[in-house]
Amino acid sequence: IITYDKLLIEGLVRIKPIRQDTNRNLEIKNDLLIVVHTNSDLFGSAKNGINEEIKYFSKKPSSKIIFLMSDFSQRGQLFWYTKLRKPDFALFSKGGEHTICLKSSNVTIVGGYWGACHEQTVNGIINNSKNKKLIINFPMDAIFTSGRLNLKDYWELCSKDSEKFINWIGVGTYNEIYIDNKLVEKQNTYRKDKVIILKFWSKTIRH
Repeated sequence: IITYDKLLIEGLVRIKPIRQDTNRNLEIKNDLLIVVHTNSDLFGSAKNGINEEIKYFSKKPSSKIIFLMSDFSQRGQLFWYTKLRKPDFALFSKGGEHTICLKSSNVTIVGGYWGACHEQTVNGIINNSKNKKLIINFPMDAIFTSGRLNLKDYWELCSKDSEKFINWIGVGTYNEIYIDNKLVEKQNTYRKDKVIILKFWSKTIRH
């Protein structure tokens, strides 16, 4: 009899389990990639984009990769779908929350869910950052959201209209917003202690 547990165990034999790190108060001085909850995108709308980002960052000796995982059980390990399974750190995070202290000025955040767990991760980076200027990169095809879509799908549904796109996805935490390195939105009243720059990328031109 083939049981669900047996299938899980057989699946885990074929993959490398991800080791959980217990030190949550990390201080990162390098450019950073955070991968959020990549076991919960059931439809894989951002799978290819996420793996491309991981591949890129894994080849940069000066960068770090952190997985935020909501489930380190056998089931959670099996459904975590990144090709790379040895990040620099893997932390438990139920809703995207964390205490990572970023000392560099550059971070890329992928995974999802946009506006939920992903937003919690972004807010944690902003609140814990020691820098007066922070650049947060969002590769559109590596962030999943509602309707089995990723952010790049939304960008195309908005006919690449930046105002419509920003209003549709809802962005409230920023001083400046760029899309493909073009300034499309600016507000000077968000914070006085930090400059928060959000960069959305529909292409891989930054690589």
